Amino acid sequence: MAVVELDKKAYALGGHDDQETVGLAERYDPETRTWRAVANMPTARWYLAAVAYDGQIYAVGGADEDLSPLNAVECYHPGEDRWYPRSPMPTARGALTMVVLGDRLYALGGGALEGPLAITERYDPEADSWESAASMSLARCGIAATVADGQIYVMGGNGDGFISVADDSKLDLVERYDSRRDVWEQVASMPTARSHLAVVTLHTGV
Repeated sequence: MAVVELDKKAYALGGHDDQETVGLAERYDPETRTWRAVANMPTARWYLAAVAYDGQIYAVGGADEDLSPLNAVECYHPGEDRWYPRSPMPTARGALTMVVLGDRLYALGGGALEGPLAITERYDPEADSWESAASMSLARCGIAATVADGQIYVMGGNGDGFISVADDSKLDLVERYDSRRDVWEQVASMPTARSHLAVVTLHTGV
C-alpha cells in the first residue's frame, strides 16, 4: 500500500488484504488516535505510490491482482471525499516512488512487464500533463526517495522484478537529481544494500 500525510492526518491507500487487491482508503487522526474509512480509490491496486500536493492526494501507478503494472492516476479531494481521474502516467509501472519538488510531482523508477525501469516522469498538476525527465543511471524498483536542499535523492531498490527479494538484486546505490540541470549523479552509497525501504528528510539530513 501507500501512506501519505495531509493536513496532519495519515492516509493508507490500496494494498492487498490476503484475499484480493483493494482500493481501500483509510485516514488516521493522531490527535484522537482513531481511524476512519474515506472514499475508496476507483482503481484497486498495490505497489502504488502517493503524494500530497496543494491540499489533495495523488495516487499513481501500482499493479493489479495479477501483478500487471498500471498507469492510473487518481486525485483525492478531502473536502468532497471524492476521487477524480487525472491524465494517466505515460509508463505503466508498480513499485515506483514519488516525490514533490516545487510545483511538479516526480514518478521515479519502478517495475513493468519487461523488468525494472530507470525512467523519470514529471507531472504538472495545474496542466494535468506529464513530461519525461532524465533517467536514473540504473533501472531499479522498490526504491525510496526524498527531497533535501531542493534536490531529489533516490536510494536502494533492486534490479530484478518488482517483487524480487533475491539478495543479489538488492542495491546500495544512491543518486541525486538536480531539476535545474536535469541531471542525475551518484553520491555516497548506503552502508547496507536493501530494497522496499523508506527514507525521510529531517532538518538537514536524509
